[in-house]
Amino acid sequence: MRDQNPIKVVKRVERERLLRQAAASESSGTSAHAKARELAATVNEWISEFRQTRPAWTQELKRQLGWPETEGNGTLSGPCEGEK
Repeated sequence: MRDQNPIKVVKRVERERLLRQAAASESSGTSAHAKARELAATVNEWISEFRQTRPAWTQELKRQLGWPETEGNGTLSGPCEGEK
């Protein structure tokens, strides 16, 4: 028995139509590079928002737990117990 390889005849009109469809699908959407750039920008926004809200968030947690408040350099604000 002989295996026959099917041969597909592609007409010129069909080939041009396929090429036009491929070109249209590439140009209509954004490229993968542009999508990655947009995703990186979004993540950078999230990180910057987190960094801005984190100090206020930790101060609020410390206040709720009753911990003494600290200033920006890590020292306690207000009188110490020995000074009272």
